[in-house]
Amino acid sequence: MKNSKKLITALLSITFALILFACSENSIQDKTTDKEIKGPDYTPGLYPPDRYYTEDHVWVKLESENIAIVGITTFPLSSIGIVTSANMISEPIVGKTGIPTKKRVVELIGTLSNFDVLMPIFGDIDIMNPELELNPGLINQSPYGLGWILRITNFNILEVQNLMNANDYASYVAGL
Repeated sequence: MKNSKKLITALLSITFALILFACSENSIQDKTTDKEIKGPDYTPGLYPPDRYYTEDHVWVKLESENIAIVGITTFPLSSIGIVTSANMISEPIVGKTGIPTKKRVVELIGTLSNFDVLMPIFGDIDIMNPELELNPGLINQSPYGLGWILRITNFNILEVQNLMNANDYASYVAGL
């Protein structure tokens, strides 16, 4: 009898947590600024054309000539699982001048595996998405919208434009 009560309590807790997750997921989707993306219904393989992509599954979106937003594509999410933590690597990098391309800057901890976000271009990290501290799962729910990871400044716009476009990245991923 005592074990039955514990089992029922555990099942009720899990059900309540799932309901809360579903409600928060809907509210996040309603606030998405990237209208092309619909959260978990997003079909992997369809990559937004207003971004540039690296072979490391990182995207870069130019917000202006001086500001770029960085995130990861949907491709690695199936192997990462649900992102539970997004951590800047070792020393504080924000504001450091001239972080080289391919430097490991953020570690994503997932339920299935970890993923290193590599600096896609030479530049400075202005800020890490503050929303990820409270809800790292935004990366899963809106990888091209609210789930952005970094904002970069002091970069060469030509370096960004030399990255893959959406069609080239889709072809690259199809060959993996």
